[in-house]
Amino acid sequence: MKSHSHSHPFALVILLVLVAGVLATWAQPCVAAPFRFMPIDSLAHARASHTATLLPDGRVLVAGGANVVALASAELYDPVSGTWTDTNSLNTPHAGHTATLLSDGKVLVAAGVDGQGFTASAELYDPATGLWTPTGSLRVARSNHTATLLHDGRVLVAGGDDAGGATASAELYDPANGTWTLTGRLVMARNSHTATLLPDGKVLVAGGQAPSLYFLRSAELYDPGSGMWTLTRDLHGPVGHHRAVLQLDGRALVVGGIGNLSHFKRAEVYDPASGTWSLTGQARAEVYDPTATLIPDGTVLVTGGSQFAIFGTARAEIYDPARAEWATTGSLTTQRRGHTATLLPNGQVLVAGGVDKVGIAMATAELGTSQGQ
Repeated sequence: MKSHSHSHPFALVILLVLVAGVLATWAQPCVAAPFRFMPIDSLAHARASHTATLLPDGRVLVAGGANVVALASAELYDPVSGTWTDTNSLNTPHAGHTATLLSDGKVLVAAGVDGQGFTASAELYDPATGLWTPTGSLRVARSNHTATLLHDGRVLVAGGDDAGGATASAELYDPANGTWTLTGRLVMARNSHTATLLPDGKVLVAGGQAPSLYFLRSAELYDPGSGMWTLTRDLHGPVGHHRAVLQLDGRALVVGGIGNLSHFKRAEVYDPASGTWSLTGQARAEVYDPTATLIPDGTVLVTGGSQFAIFGTARAEIYDPARAEWATTGSLTTQRRGHTATLLPNGQVLVAGGVDKVGIAMATAELGTSQGQ
């Protein structure tokens, strides 16, 4: 007589449940690994409101900024040696300026304040020679503006402050001939806004502060094809001094900032396909003027900024778009605001300069490393 073995139905159910659980776990996107920050060599010059630009060779160019007065000095960070070295100074001091890596590998520094007031000067840094060369001046002297590299290699500068306060002027820099031309006007004059290049080539400008000093909830789109600005849907609330990051899925994340009489934990995502904003997970802390850095795994690292009467905070958080959740991560080693955070080719984040909790410019720098690396 043959013996037959039969699986118990209950045992089979348990097995299926366990297998389903394992598969579900595998299907879940990875939770963002926490960052740990370690101090590194200090910059040669204490500075805040400077720019930091990742060069094609992996070095980082830090330029201008302020330490009581606007600075013309510039320096390079080499992630291989972990050291800072002076490079040639700008021809004009710049603070509250923008720095844009052009398609040819040069860096365009534009506008800001120079110690005498708003400046329209612009200059190019050539990493091959370490030299700065003046290029055409902007049509409008301004600070606290945005600069966006378009798909065709031109640079869009929008809004900011000019001698009359928040401005609606916008202009394009053409690297082929080194000239600036005005391009339409923003629907709303604004400073302390953000500008994000969307996958379709349009530029999303969001929030900011109006000439009335009230913060704005409006957002608008620039079309490089027509040179026109058009309003898109409003954010859920007024915000300025925030940050915006283009996520890997092509949507734009806006985080942090300050509104009318309030700070915000609110974060919102703009979907270019529908032209709408949707609220996403709330940040753990209310900060304005932080940095926001897209990490290769798709998460966003937010560091420093201000909280209420404190100039600089050491807080750091990670946003996971797959879960729409925020998590605190290792704190910065120094409280700071007005600093820069630059993603290095090895996945580390270089945090440099800024002002401390009482508003004094610093030369300290640190490296953030994901514990998943």
